[in-house]
Amino acid sequence: MKYILIAATMLFAPAAAGAATPDATPAQRVETFLPAVSSPESDKAIDDLFAGSGFAEKKPQDLMTLKGQIKMAMGLYGQQLGVEKIEEQDLSPSVKRLVYIQKFEEFPVAWEFYFYKAHGQWSLLALNFKDQVSSILDSVH
Repeated sequence: MKYILIAATMLFAPAAAGAATPDATPAQRVETFLPAVSSPESDKAIDDLFAGSGFAEKKPQDLMTLKGQIKMAMGLYGQQLGVEKIEEQDLSPSVKRLVYIQKFEEFPVAWEFYFYKAHGQWSLLALNFKDQVSSILDSVH
């Protein structure tokens, strides 16, 4: 059996601006993002997740590359079957880590999100997704 490794990591400094939905928790944002990212509306889902980070304005080419990588990956696995939260960890009062499994017919995909809270609002700090789920899940406590 052939295995395909899809991995992407995006790290960046957050902007002072708030999130698209300032009162949404990081978990709410992720749980809105994951079902939408495997749909034809994936670009909008990515834009919404990154809202308030300043990433689109500072690194538009990187965002376009990420959108292409995600579309390619989502097209490989078949229909999405669901999402499972693995871990939500407060690394500090202003940094939160969330790990999810997105279940597909063919493979699971592990997602790792880091959020940063500045000025009372959460913004995405980093995103990592892989179909080699052990590379992310090995770090779960």
